[in-house]
Amino acid sequence: MTKLSALTKVLCLIILTSAMILSGWVMKFIILAFTLFIAIMTPSGMEKTLRQLSSVKWFFLFLLVLNTLFSGDGIFTYMGFLTGVRITVNCITVIMLSSVLTSCTGAGDTADAVSLLLSPLKLVFFPVKQTALILSLSLQFIPMLTEEAERIRKAQRLRGVSDEGKGIIAKAKAMLSLVIPLFVIAFQRADRLALAMEARGIESAGDIRTSKHVRVSFRDVLALFISLLLLSGGIFL
Repeated sequence: MTKLSALTKVLCLIILTSAMILSGWVMKFIILAFTLFIAIMTPSGMEKTLRQLSSVKWFFLFLLVLNTLFSGDGIFTYMGFLTGVRITVNCITVIMLSSVLTSCTGAGDTADAVSLLLSPLKLVFFPVKQTALILSLSLQFIPMLTEEAERIRKAQRLRGVSDEGKGIIAKAKAMLSLVIPLFVIAFQRADRLALAMEARGIESAGDIRTSKHVRVSFRDVLALFISLLLLSGGIFL
């Protein structure tokens, strides 16, 4: 995975995410297993993925319960439970794919790849470079925020703040005490990033040097072929 070009990684992320959304149950678990294989083969990818999934496990449980209770024709239906499982599996796969992408691709390379993909939109005066920079920085912020959330949770447990064995209201208050400092940290990191970019003379996305040369190897072609094969299976199976 680390030897693939950034453009190929971004394309595979888009294709596999689309395949996950469009596929049935069998293909969903095949794509999930393939994503798990990619994470295992990527250096430090599996460790980072597990850490991110662990930090948002209560969000997955909330999604499952919410869809189970209100997605069917009534309250707590079997179809609602299946809908909750499908959405949860989709979210887990997308987080795993984005985690693998950010663990082996820098923000600059990701911005170059997104900018190249969106380059035809320049004909309609679309801000391609600005959009690519925003998307790449957003992808880099996802693992940072999950790591910070885990640190805050551990710090709260050391201070005796725990939501285990308590009711829903107590868990909601504990989640609120996690979200507020997380927002503060996110704004502080964004402010530091803006100052760092300004110190380097980067006042807009147009000031960032981008690489125009894309080298396509056999690995890139093979990765795209497998991704398209899984997308075809998700659509027609």
